[in-house]
Amino acid sequence: MIIIFVLLALGGVPWLLALSKRFGLLVAVPGTAAAAILLALAVLLVTRAAQLDIVISQVVGGLLFAAAGVLVLWHTPGALRRPGRHAVALWVSPVLGALGWIGILVAAQFVPGAARLSWAMNGDGFNNLFYGNVILSARGLAIGQSENPVPLPASLLALAMAPGRATIADRHLLAHDLASFTLVWTLILAATCILTGAVVASAIPARYPRAVAVASALGSLLPLTWYVAGLPVQWGYFNANVVLPVLLATWLAFLASRRFPLVALVVLSGLTTLVLATWAPLVLVPGALGIVILVRDWKRIRSLQGPAALALGLGAAQVLSWVGIVTVPTFLAQGDALEIPGHGFPSAWPALPLLLIALVALALFVRRTTSLPVLPGIIAIVCSTIAATGMLLYLDRGQGDPWSAYYPTKLAWILSVFLAIVALSLAVSTVAAVASGRRFALAGIAAVTVAVLLACGAMPVDSWSETVIRQPMTRILSGSIWHTGDRAADQILTLSDPRASGILWQSGDPDEAMIDFWVLVTRGGDFVGDPELRSVAFVAYREYRATGTFDDSDIVPLCRIVTLMKPTPTVHTASPSLEAELRETCPMATPRVLLDSK
Repeated sequence: MIIIFVLLALGGVPWLLALSKRFGLLVAVPGTAAAAILLALAVLLVTRAAQLDIVISQVVGGLLFAAAGVLVLWHTPGALRRPGRHAVALWVSPVLGALGWIGILVAAQFVPGAARLSWAMNGDGFNNLFYGNVILSARGLAIGQSENPVPLPASLLALAMAPGRATIADRHLLAHDLASFTLVWTLILAATCILTGAVVASAIPARYPRAVAVASALGSLLPLTWYVAGLPVQWGYFNANVVLPVLLATWLAFLASRRFPLVALVVLSGLTTLVLATWAPLVLVPGALGIVILVRDWKRIRSLQGPAALALGLGAAQVLSWVGIVTVPTFLAQGDALEIPGHGFPSAWPALPLLLIALVALALFVRRTTSLPVLPGIIAIVCSTIAATGMLLYLDRGQGDPWSAYYPTKLAWILSVFLAIVALSLAVSTVAAVASGRRFALAGIAAVTVAVLLACGAMPVDSWSETVIRQPMTRILSGSIWHTGDRAADQILTLSDPRASGILWQSGDPDEAMIDFWVLVTRGGDFVGDPELRSVAFVAYREYRATGTFDDSDIVPLCRIVTLMKPTPTVHTASPSLEAELRETCPMATPRVLLDSK
């Protein structure tokens, strides 16, 4: 499942070494990651156009990427050097959060009752698998007015699901896809931990490596709180967790722009495309940061020639190409999809103005203590936040109350997380500057970071027991997903077997609606393409999502299910009268009905 990611990661090592020697890690890490992901997307576009094998093509692309990196490394004297204390503190310390998250997921494979798969099956979890399967079915990434306008999350899943797929029996494909999904999400959150820690400590002067280490290590735990990762896990908002590390990478690249404006601008152009391919309304953030660099360094940029001018031109061309070929056409064709009611997110509107004010105030102080372009970057973030929220509120004005509509609410939440991380970075930098290396500096940095951690874990305010159990790590280890956790996931896998598919009805199972939903969309509605089955599935899903229960007293939907699903599913029930009711209501349907004594 991870062969393609491992190959891209190994291929990125020589690039990382060479770029860090030339430009520093603030540019090298985001730049290498962006290049690897853009390469994977480009290969998917090629495989779709030429109908090539996805895995073989990605392996070839990864090998070429590695070979080019080795060539660049060969021509970069001194690249193979021991990292300094500041680099270790900034980039090794935040591995704490990543290892903590990975460790919890590994432990979940062995702890009885833990959620091995079901934690990734909440809410929109199925949609993520569906779009990944669309890419696999098409043998690559299709673009067009009717296609997925933000394909990066689905593409990452497709890269994990593709290896070895031809050798997997049909009855095991869903288990394979779910395992791939959990693996990719785990890696994304691990990367987010590292980038969050790096951002939190990025503005602390390099002469305080211990302060940097404490800030980056504690900051790396921030993504493991409910507000950052727990909420997307609860509702299946995978794309929110994909776009956050991209936004954090844009800030790190911008911080290096005063020393290396051209390189930072090229890296920002690649990250801008990744934002467009993940959650397009947020593109104004990297766009605004890029504009700051253009305006500030226009004289230097205007005089560029040769390879430098070519690199900048290619960076701009790939962004404009994506906007012209993907973003604009799909927006014109699918723009009405933005107007949907809100659900699943706490209101972050009150927090946004407070965060913006705090950012400006902190930036005004920090600019006196650092050579990093903090203040112009904060101004860009503030302006882009106001512009993005205003744009979505205007587009959702038809909802009556656009402040509670889905997309503006989701935008406000993602921005609140991003702004909180940047604000924490400036806050700990302020503490480090005020303390000036005194002993209490580490305690002050730790206190500020822990306070933010507790706030992100506690919001919104609820009972103590609920606050503890909803944290993603405790939720997974305790198996607190739906009502029965992985027991429901195991039932889904069993009932989705094409050789002996089944359905629950009046079973008494508290997770009946979610189990039937997954069975219907995988064995019928979406994966097979029956729109009527899809309709039946989503009726039960929406009722369960809104109320936590599903009324299965009406037998008419069951008649439709057993008539439409092929092969005819076995009905599992706890009702002794269901078989007779089924024969009376729909005599043409003849499913096998099993009375479950449990």
